[in-house]
Amino acid sequence: MTNLIVDLLQRLVDEVRLLRQVIDELREELKWANNNQDMAGLPGRPYQLTSFSLDPADPQWPAKVNAADKATIGRLRDEAATVPPAPATQPCLFDKD
Repeated sequence: MTNLIVDLLQRLVDEVRLLRQVIDELREELKWANNNQDMAGLPGRPYQLTSFSLDPADPQWPAKVNAADKATIGRLRDEAATVPPAPATQPCLFDKD
């Protein structure tokens, strides 16, 4: 009787190990699929974020996501292209004077 219980418990342990292994493999597959939707040919497309509030605690934050229209985004992009880059604030340590 004791051997029967030991054998049954061992089979149960083996089944649980197998289930853990399968769940881990599924988790890895889902993680890959979520990170590679474009490459996997899965339906749906990535969400295109064009504008949002700078304050994440703003109660109106959801309403401000993608609130700017394409014309405004294009105008801001053009304006940003005309602004010269800011000078470096720290001199290069390797320049020899």
